[in-house]
Amino acid sequence: MHFRDWVTATEKNDASSGHVMEYMWHIIFVMDAVFCPDEHLCYCAVYGRCK
Repeated sequence: MHFRDWVTATEKNDASSGHVMEYMWHIIFVMDAVFCPDEHLCYCAVYGRCK
């Protein structure tokens, strides 16, 4: 609830608040961060979308 309230109350625009949440999700959900140096390698390793 705290994070939802922050998103709805912040004066940041949607893109900026979205970026904050993208960078914080692993902390919010107590998970390890995922480092993706290359977009295609990341999609393959994380989502199994290997083309």
